[in-house]
Amino acid sequence: MKKLPKLIVILGATATGKTKLAVDLARVLNGEIISADSRQVYTGMDIGTGKDLEAYGQGKNRLKYHLIDVVAPSTQFDLKSYQKAAYGAIDSVIKAKKVPILVGGSGLYLQAVVDGYTLSDVGAAPVFNEDLSLDQIKAKLGSAFVDKLNPSEQKNKRRLLRYLDIIEKSKSLHESLHKESKPRYASLVIGLEVSIDTIRKNIKKRLDDRFKEGMIEEVQRLHAEGLSYKKLESFGLEYKYIVWFLQKKLSREEMEKQLALASGQFAKRQLTWFRRWEKQGREIVWIKSKDKTKALALIHNFLK
Repeated sequence: MKKLPKLIVILGATATGKTKLAVDLARVLNGEIISADSRQVYTGMDIGTGKDLEAYGQGKNRLKYHLIDVVAPSTQFDLKSYQKAAYGAIDSVIKAKKVPILVGGSGLYLQAVVDGYTLSDVGAAPVFNEDLSLDQIKAKLGSAFVDKLNPSEQKNKRRLLRYLDIIEKSKSLHESLHKESKPRYASLVIGLEVSIDTIRKNIKKRLDDRFKEGMIEEVQRLHAEGLSYKKLESFGLEYKYIVWFLQKKLSREEMEKQLALASGQFAKRQLTWFRRWEKQGREIVWIKSKDKTKALALIHNFLK
């Protein structure tokens, strides 16, 4: 049986230090980073999505990364689009004889690549129209499928319609979208273990920093460039709550408080996703977020 090419995966909830650890590892391993973040693919959405581009270095010392800043926010970029782009990026890194390191917290995106979901290519003409309400679309998809999506996707009517369209056109039942998974890589999946209390503290500090960096101004700029408030809301968390503040639905204090709370709840959902993935049979090796030594030992043993 032909051996599969090897892929390193670093996952964790938001604000657990994934990027820093992955960059440190990549510099030692002659690797390149492939982002598994459903929002960092969009250009111009820098502060709110936490791209942390400075972590990759500057000039000649900049570490090469993939799937950050690849499409405009107005562009449709769904799970199938991500999987295809991720495969291309990973294969290019392997071809260059470097180590691919997939990094992120978007559980569905990670699972689609690591487990090798079989996702259907479908035609452009939609089967369903936008007359359906959000609840009607969710009912047609079924909770088993909807629960696998991240919170912003669950509220994104256009994206949910797209998934419904894929299922209908491929004449699949809800779960058959992910049936007959065919992994393209042998993956070592390392999870960053951080207490939820620490995550909440990290989130609060990070949000404070991002507001100082101009996160509200970023949302104002995106709106001025043509993105509707409705579209910005669909990106969830930072964008949604700042839009509500700009629309005077929330005071500044209420916005910051609710955003911090929602971000903590999002982190808990991410952790729940990862634990469910383990129950489905995926081995995740959990380590402390700053334990680079252990991570390197695991990786060197895996790459032998």
